[in-house]
Amino acid sequence: MNLIETQNIMSLVKFLEKQLAEGRGRDLAADANVLEAYEASKGAIALGIEHPKIGKLKESLRQMGPRDKAIIFTSYRDSVDAICQALEASSFNFGRLLGKGGRGGQTQSQQIKTLEELNSGVFNILVATQVGEEGLDVAECNLVIFYDNVPSAVRFVQRRGRTGRVAPGKVVVFITEGTRDEAYYWSGRRKLKEASKVAKKVGGQEGPLDKFVSADKEAPFVYVDSRETSSLIEELKDVGCKVEVRTLDVGDIVASSDLVLERKTVQDFEKSVIDGRLFKQLGAMKDTYPRAALLLQGNRKDVAGIGSSAFFGALASVLSDFQVPIFTTADEEETASLVYHIARREQRENNREIRVRGGKRVSTMSDMQKFVVAGLPGINTVLANRMLKKLESLERIFSAGEADLKTVDGVGEKLAAKIRELSSHSYDDSG
Repeated sequence: MNLIETQNIMSLVKFLEKQLAEGRGRDLAADANVLEAYEASKGAIALGIEHPKIGKLKESLRQMGPRDKAIIFTSYRDSVDAICQALEASSFNFGRLLGKGGRGGQTQSQQIKTLEELNSGVFNILVATQVGEEGLDVAECNLVIFYDNVPSAVRFVQRRGRTGRVAPGKVVVFITEGTRDEAYYWSGRRKLKEASKVAKKVGGQEGPLDKFVSADKEAPFVYVDSRETSSLIEELKDVGCKVEVRTLDVGDIVASSDLVLERKTVQDFEKSVIDGRLFKQLGAMKDTYPRAALLLQGNRKDVAGIGSSAFFGALASVLSDFQVPIFTTADEEETASLVYHIARREQRENNREIRVRGGKRVSTMSDMQKFVVAGLPGINTVLANRMLKKLESLERIFSAGEADLKTVDGVGEKLAAKIRELSSHSYDDSG
């Protein structure tokens, strides 16, 4: 709904095709309304029909002067593709700026080249995801366009700050009436107003919010499943998490290489109990990560489909049968705060790295061996495979000296020393 309401038809079609192709869209594929919407969307694209934002975007860009530069912000890479396709069809001169991770990401050298081309005038319009909001030297632009909206004061300021530094600039915000666009816009403005009040008290003077917002270099990093709500993702960023969105095999949020979190609203918890999905998910999480936790969000009174006995019986099973701890939160804001503190403790206080483990169930002996080795800090499945091929067994890996470990391509001095330290250190359950 968010894609079709606030982005464009092409983004919706790509999203649905991706889910169905990866075998993750069984619920979608079984829903006649979803399939009808999918076919109607493909038909609209074939007829040249698109979201009205695309037309308004072209109108805004046509008002630019010959020496003007513009940057267009959108939250989705598929929307970047759709916007660029529309601009190309209308002969606009543009470039795109994307983050490093995931499908179609740009390397740092590619990002730098893109920005240099904008600065030198190779093109005058830049279409960017969040990577263009901070941390990169984006040229001064006369026009900044919010293709979509974010419920974040910091990101609102960062986007707006790309114009008006040297000379007066213009900010255009696209809002689809009656959708999340509208809610996100006013949420961002409200948070900005509240933050500005605090900033004045702290700073004792008037000034841009940027002066009072400092990035936490040690902020916890979390992986969030691409099917999570964009509002939760924004809340996580607001509380200080560094977030990368990707399709996770198991769980909704990865807090460290040891801990995965499953977030469910009480309504989704109810549905997952009825269709049996809950216990399959918990089993997959326990198979893949050393530890798992359930975040239950919302009010028990909002559940109507199952009785108290079934609801609390399911919770008892989560805790007793699966030994998965349960945390309750009132809303997404509380959930984001809890995730921040869990991830912070995992990564900063317990020194656990952040890494996504594959969700493929280990069944063969070689799979189990790779799974064990890949659980070591700094080792992925590729390096685990190399180590097992070179040293032939888990016993030889864990008893090998640093010199033997360094014979494996990709194992350097520091990693070899870390493996030896872990292999020889006496276990102490007090931490």
